[in-house]
Amino acid sequence: MKNVLIFLLVLILPKMGMACSCSNIEVEDYLSSCDSLFIARLVKAEYKESDESGGEIKGKFGAPIEVFQGDPSKVKGLKIEHMIGSSCDQYPTIGSKYLVCGKNEKKYTSYSHCSYTVDHAEHYRRDILKQLRDKNL
Repeated sequence: MKNVLIFLLVLILPKMGMACSCSNIEVEDYLSSCDSLFIARLVKAEYKESDESGGEIKGKFGAPIEVFQGDPSKVKGLKIEHMIGSSCDQYPTIGSKYLVCGKNEKKYTSYSHCSYTVDHAEHYRRDILKQLRDKNL
């Protein structure tokens, strides 16, 4: 019985650790998925509870710091449907810079572990920024 338990743990734990892994996103994914792509600082964020399992966070970006493509003015802000206890939750930080991916059909961009809008300093996205800057030279 003990061996079966160990076998199951060895089988399941590595997959649980990768539940929110999104490191395979390429620069071409950004360029093809984002109508507007820019870096901006989050200047405001508010949380509104909807029920005991979560709520909504709405945020506003400041002026674009660096634009890679499209029109940043089409992005009204950040909107997150938040579920308490989700393993992939991301909490935006006022004052932090974000790589923002806007889509023309949506006024707000989403923010989650695997969304294209991310804190610009996330370790697996730094290479994306370098590649975007190289393409814009």
